[in-house]
Amino acid sequence: MMDLKSSENPKCNLIHYLAEFIKDNFQHLVDFPSRMMNVYPASREKINFIQMDVTDCKTGLRKVDNFLSASNQDPGDPIYPMLTEFQKNASKYISKLESNLEKTKTKIDKLLEYLCEDSKTESDAVFDIIHRFLTAFEKAKDDNLRRKQLEEKQKKQSERATQNNTNDNKMDSLLSQLATGEAYSKNAVDARSRKAEQRKSSPMKRNMPKLPALKLNAT
Repeated sequence: MMDLKSSENPKCNLIHYLAEFIKDNFQHLVDFPSRMMNVYPASREKINFIQMDVTDCKTGLRKVDNFLSASNQDPGDPIYPMLTEFQKNASKYISKLESNLEKTKTKIDKLLEYLCEDSKTESDAVFDIIHRFLTAFEKAKDDNLRRKQLEEKQKKQSERATQNNTNDNKMDSLLSQLATGEAYSKNAVDARSRKAEQRKSSPMKRNMPKLPALKLNAT
């Protein structure tokens, strides 16, 4: 998935698209990597090594059993009751460890089948692939966020530049009118027009009664 690059942005791959798609459509799954924190430790362990450790524990416990069976039970010797208690507790822990190991192997076999992997594939290799995917997914989320922030920043800068260009054009036009005298004549005409309109619409003038005409008699 990391090898499938975008034709528009070579820095983006299929995981970037997947991260964005999940964020837009399955918001509850965005943080799923945080629910899989045990994948990395699992990628550092091999089942066959764990099996060898369990076998070593069983071998050591058998040696304790043989020692207890061959030794004389001296009532004054404190080692015998201590080893007896140890053997009893260790047997329980090792039995539980064997049971958990078998359950783990069964689950790993099911996981390999689900992922269509070869049944002989080592579990640590599978978990390492999953871990690398989770790491790449988290990085893709961060990349998408930074890219959106950059796009928003560039958009705002473009809008400010456009506004500044508009203001500069207005200022250039005004300076040109001032230099050619056009602004003075235009402003004068506009001022006279505004005054004329104000006089026409003045309420005082509209409501003022007309004075009767005066007649002058010649003497």
